[in-house]
Amino acid sequence: MAPTKPRDTTRFHTCEKDCYGACVYEATWDDINKQMLSTKPLSSHPFTQGFFCDKYSDKPKALYHPDRLKQPLVRQGPKGTNDLVQVDNDQAWRMLGTRTREIVEKHGPRAILGVSYSGNSGIVANNFPLRFFGAIGATVTGGGICNEGGIAGLRQLFGTYSTTNPFQLLSPEARLIVVWGSDMSSHNIHAHAMAMKAVKSGAKLVVIDTRKTAIAMKADLFIHATPGTEGLIALLVLKHLLAAGGADLAFLDGNVTGHDAVARFVAGLDEKQLLNAINIEARAVDDFTRMLLTHKDHTIFNVGFGLQKYVHGGENIKAIALLQVFLGNIGKPGCGIIYSQSSVRREVLNAVSNHVNATSVLGPVTEVPLIELARALESGKYKMIVVFDCNPASSLPDQERLRKQLARDDLFVVVHELHLNATTRFADMVFPAKYAAETCDLVWAYYVPCISITQAGPCPYPACTSNAAFFRRLVKESGVISNPRATLLDEPEDTVVVHCLDLAGEAVKRDLVQKGFHLLIDEHDVLFEDMRFPTADGRIHAAIPALPLVNKREPREFFLITPMHRRFIHSQLGELNEAVQHDFDLVYLHPADAPALSVHEGDAVWVSTGTTRRPYTLALDAGLAPGTALIYSGGPSVADGSRNANFFTPGIPESLGGSGSYNAGRVRITKVGK
Repeated sequence: MAPTKPRDTTRFHTCEKDCYGACVYEATWDDINKQMLSTKPLSSHPFTQGFFCDKYSDKPKALYHPDRLKQPLVRQGPKGTNDLVQVDNDQAWRMLGTRTREIVEKHGPRAILGVSYSGNSGIVANNFPLRFFGAIGATVTGGGICNEGGIAGLRQLFGTYSTTNPFQLLSPEARLIVVWGSDMSSHNIHAHAMAMKAVKSGAKLVVIDTRKTAIAMKADLFIHATPGTEGLIALLVLKHLLAAGGADLAFLDGNVTGHDAVARFVAGLDEKQLLNAINIEARAVDDFTRMLLTHKDHTIFNVGFGLQKYVHGGENIKAIALLQVFLGNIGKPGCGIIYSQSSVRREVLNAVSNHVNATSVLGPVTEVPLIELARALESGKYKMIVVFDCNPASSLPDQERLRKQLARDDLFVVVHELHLNATTRFADMVFPAKYAAETCDLVWAYYVPCISITQAGPCPYPACTSNAAFFRRLVKESGVISNPRATLLDEPEDTVVVHCLDLAGEAVKRDLVQKGFHLLIDEHDVLFEDMRFPTADGRIHAAIPALPLVNKREPREFFLITPMHRRFIHSQLGELNEAVQHDFDLVYLHPADAPALSVHEGDAVWVSTGTTRRPYTLALDAGLAPGTALIYSGGPSVADGSRNANFFTPGIPESLGGSGSYNAGRVRITKVGK
């Protein structure tokens, strides 16, 4: 009789990508053959709702893609190319250990810089490597490149950036949903499903965006914003609301400090100047104002991250939030400002993270801002960088300047990665990483307040490592950390997760083990219903947004926006979406802009800013506002890697939170040959 095959194993997992969804799912594994067989998104999770996005639905295809890295690589050709050759795993580790030891002995541990972000958003994946950098006394990148400007702006008002339960989109009290700068239909599809359910039940929908996205086409009112003017639109609407007597004076007097000064400032704004700057029809402002007044006490804002990716991005968010403050639409059912909810019950995340990164033992690690990596490398202080969960040669601004530093012969670049990408073009050594589903971890979602689990499935490739295992072996091979600090790296991930569950509390632990996730709030909770905010006096602090009141461009110059492609998450998932890779070779303009440039769709054009000039193919998109150019960010490292939207994005950080000003670029477009 043939032996009976053991039953397949089912495990809980969480999508690890830097995405609103943080989808929780079950996967069935063949543990003998070390294969993920199938996945099933949880219908019991109120946000995952039983469906995946189409960009990353085939997870087994990603795990076993033929282009996945399975062995270490060392540089064979010049930097700037993926001319790398496979080497034996043990030999590669001996090489890395020797080089690390030499750099520490010659230049000291501060000469090593860890470069990371949220390519894998797991708590263990993000935090465990800090044990290495802290124990050795090295440096890491800190801060962010995404939503920090908006976080800073909201904190100035409320003392927190998490003021609203996103499930309030489904509240019967939410009669008007306003989507500010969020392509929900492509990049937040679970919130989009909730919004569409509310619309089907009778809620009205307003969309303000620089593109006419799919959700904008379903809106009762669409306001086509010129890039960077969203905050000015909010101020003009606030001016109309105040003139119409729409402010909730009792709410303001009882809960808000500084509202009189803001009201005086707004009343004194020149409406003609604002309309000229924002370039929209006055009728749209009137219509929006009327809808806000009609649905006062029943309006909820969903604010995307793209409209804070300007130098004044946090001020944009602050201006938008002031609309809800003056209407009194805070702390009420069906009202509020949905942005990021990652600070809800932050004490749980802090306790867990502090255990994983061991800062209570090692103290804080020295940081340099990730957004200023090029400047940090120009200092010459760093002789070795270790890149993990990040693709800086694609994702950071001011690429010309950054790549010049990455190409230096005296900078030893180590990359821990799943696939070859733009940054591996500058690597001296590349080590293969595990996918998140092959590791033990926890994920703290940032759209819905939730913590969820990933239970490790077997990896068929012995050389692939988790972040924790990578740095654990680096300690062993380099010998640069002595006991007792070296023992901090010995703790296996599964043990780390068990300790984290104990710290999170019994209710969290029970839910994670039994159903894979734990909601940190009830679906029906109304945040700050008691009107007590984490400010010094418990009140909202209204402040005048520091916004430029002009928004000019030079003749034949275009505002540049650099959104994610609908099939990508920043520079990730190219291996699953090869059919759309050509979209990253295109620059998009509104059809009305083409005649003045004497260009037609399909023409080869130069896109330039300052001394940077790159070739693209022209595409036309009536969904853009005239005067706006679009190049998708991220994307695959095609051809010689010369095309990337971030060649044209400025290196100037956003002013409040220090994140990236990715939509603040200005470009010129000319036909090749002219």
